[in-house]
Amino acid sequence: VSIRAGAFGRQALQPHRSTIPKVDSGFRKWSCSTETPKGEKPAMTDQVALVLDYASKVLIFIIFAVLAVNAYLNRNMPRVGGKIGPHRAIHPPAPVPEGFSRVYGRAMTIFAASSNAASFPNLKAFLRHGTVSQPTLMRIYRVDGCKTEIEIPADPPDYERIDAAEALALLRELPDLRLVRRLHLSDERSFLDPWVSKLVGQEFFLLGNATNFSLVVL
Repeated sequence: VSIRAGAFGRQALQPHRSTIPKVDSGFRKWSCSTETPKGEKPAMTDQVALVLDYASKVLIFIIFAVLAVNAYLNRNMPRVGGKIGPHRAIHPPAPVPEGFSRVYGRAMTIFAASSNAASFPNLKAFLRHGTVSQPTLMRIYRVDGCKTEIEIPADPPDYERIDAAEALALLRELPDLRLVRRLHLSDERSFLDPWVSKLVGQEFFLLGNATNFSLVVL
């Protein structure tokens, strides 16, 4: 009896082995996979992402196409403040006045009216065919401590024109002179004068002009 009991006791002390079958670990790999099985359609979120990606590319292309067409159609149109050209040397070099960090020369294309605006049906026709361009050498005065610049024609005027110091004093009347990026002084009448005169029915002179690009023309 003791032998059987001992055998039974040893059998009872043996570790219990589970009879539950093992689960294949490949299930874990399959459950974490994001790949779409072959022959099945992609999920709705994937379709939406593809549509949004395609739409964004089309929108970017349309914007660039519109900007390119607009630039081509307006390639010969006059600009307020002229078209900025390359740097040019000015002799003799001008001294740097107080309140400025540097003075340099730049070639610019200035526009002026060439005829009366009465014969033109609309503003675009007048700007395209009723104005002329002329090259002008400008002295550019960079205001000390910021990027604001004052542009003054290099040739001496035939009238009493303000100088760089007086123009800087005008800018300092602003709450912050950095609101103006370019202050352009022109010796020519505004090319818009004939068209505005046509609209108001009498002679009209624009004393100044401002754009949305921090440009002021006097």
